[in-house]
Amino acid sequence: GSNTILEDNPRLDVRLVEGESPQVIVLDRRGRLTGNETIFALGREVWVFSHIEKENKHHRWITVDSDKPLIPMVFETMLAHEMNTLFVEGGRQIHQAFLDGRMRWDELRYFTSREMLGHGITAPAIPADCTTYVTEDVGDDAMVILRSKQTWQNFISL
Repeated sequence: GSNTILEDNPRLDVRLVEGESPQVIVLDRRGRLTGNETIFALGREVWVFSHIEKENKHHRWITVDSDKPLIPMVFETMLAHEMNTLFVEGGRQIHQAFLDGRMRWDELRYFTSREMLGHGITAPAIPADCTTYVTEDVGDDAMVILRSKQTWQNFISL
């Protein structure tokens, strides 16, 4: 979300392994991004979904009616561009919005630190219809992969 961009000013690109950097998509309901953030300076087109209309020559600013949620428009746009994988980088609020939404997902990955990092914020609530698929060490952290029972039940019943 825009708060992560404003607070952390991340690159959101691939640097440590081979591969193409992902399409950057940012939810900015209130139009707080200025265009001076790092993601806009890396030579890639950034898609920004917002309730506020703004002009931007080098990036795609997608304005959504203020009475409509942004996340379904993100999925519609991704499908129109044949994108079927979404990596959500952000804080609790944006993750919870995706988890609570009506869009179906099949896999959820999250990382936990083995060290106590301080007070921090409360993590998003993981839906009850998930089952742990894999837990794996990644450096000093643990990666947990969950699968949605409902999605797999829907898939099996096809």
